Amino acid sequence: MEYVHKFNEFVASISDPSQALIDKQISIVQKYVPLDVMLLKSIFYYVVMFLFSFFWNIKLPPLIKHISSFLTGIVLLFVSGGLFALISAFFMIIGTYLILLTNFGVKQPSSVLWFNLAVLLLVKYHVRLTTYGTWQFDYTAQLMILVQTLTILAYNLHDGQIPDKPTTDSKPPSKSMLALLARRQKFALPSLPPILNYLSYTIFPVTFMFGPAIEYTQWIESLNPNRQYAGKRWRNALKEFIIGVLCVSVFLVPNALSIDFLTPEYVQSTPLWKRLLKMHIVGEAYRTKYYSCWCLTTACMYISGCGFDGQDWDSGICIKPFALETSTKPQHFIAEWNRGTQRFLKYYVYQRTPISLNRNFRQLLTFCLSALWHGWYIGYSFTFFSFFIVNLIGNNVNDIKKNIHYDERIKSNHKIIHWVVTFFEWVMTQFCFNYSSISHMAIVGSKVIYTFSALNWAGHKVFFVLLAITSIISQLTKAKPSEKTS
Repeated sequence: MEYVHKFNEFVASISDPSQALIDKQISIVQKYVPLDVMLLKSIFYYVVMFLFSFFWNIKLPPLIKHISSFLTGIVLLFVSGGLFALISAFFMIIGTYLILLTNFGVKQPSSVLWFNLAVLLLVKYHVRLTTYGTWQFDYTAQLMILVQTLTILAYNLHDGQIPDKPTTDSKPPSKSMLALLARRQKFALPSLPPILNYLSYTIFPVTFMFGPAIEYTQWIESLNPNRQYAGKRWRNALKEFIIGVLCVSVFLVPNALSIDFLTPEYVQSTPLWKRLLKMHIVGEAYRTKYYSCWCLTTACMYISGCGFDGQDWDSGICIKPFALETSTKPQHFIAEWNRGTQRFLKYYVYQRTPISLNRNFRQLLTFCLSALWHGWYIGYSFTFFSFFIVNLIGNNVNDIKKNIHYDERIKSNHKIIHWVVTFFEWVMTQFCFNYSSISHMAIVGSKVIYTFSALNWAGHKVFFVLLAITSIISQLTKAKPSEKTS
């Protein structure tokens, strides 16, 4: 333990001299604009991102755009984390390029994922030691997106040079498998892009700061001056901008995003149901800070044209707040939350695991990788474990509905019962995820334990009771082999 302590002291002592320069410039701005450092940095990011998004639409030679993208990405990265951010990012970018050049990363694209994840975790370990217990938009957010971008590129190269076969037996592939293979071929790359294109793509200012990570073929197509875009592009961009700005206002409300109201005095004097209700409200407010950055980023994706994949804008949309807030199923809630990362986890983690593995086990692996990707804090582990349990409950409910032919027997014939069931599912889904986000807000292990204890671990008790009940009912309603054949 002594060696670990000395190692931690050494890591924590490493400081970035450029960060002091950045902080000094921000302090000058704060004299005139009395806002939080994180908020000021975010405003700077988005001013640059929006200007760059409009610039990306100008008909200029691709060379100029690639150089501009690369240089702008460097500036944003430096403001975000100084020299440490630049060194970390370029170690990942150049390291990945060399792995792909050797063709090992093409044959084994997961090696690119694990290489970059290892670098990210080392950086996060340093950030954890130097800013313990504080939530912030630090430069690891950009490195997290970089992990996705580089992994996506590796798998796209793999699909272009070593394509998957649809089936290995006489059984014809399912529609979902054919759709998956078609998607892979749509984004497949026959060769590694030129180095300037590669650098421009990996730190593209619009996607690099907060996501979403998109495929190279979709990104490079946005340079096509004759490209036709479907949908109400500019109207949607304005809508996302307005929603993002409105959500930013929550930052200015004192203690709107804090769970510190759970003092010992408050816990003793307030009944449990009121504590849970207030926590639910805080959880709703907590989400708005993510809505703000993701909606503004989505507006940039519309403006730049990078969110269009040739058919629709779905891959450029980071969040759909209304769809998330009205989700009645855990799977839908998870899919709508940080949609860029969810697409990455779906197409480049979950669907890349062996299909011979159990569905729940594949989902567990995906949640574990997502928790690891977020960092070292015990609060994140609590959150993603809770999400996994809630997702299992959702799987069981879906299985039960399928087993009892819910859609044919109840949804179609008994509207009132269906509405009641749907409302109950919506309440439970929102409660479960707001409760699970508590540990994400608390971050530090001791604060996580205290906060859940102040709520009597009520949500966890509900989770495990529901998991047990739905598991039993799912097994009881499952059709026997003889019933299936009949």
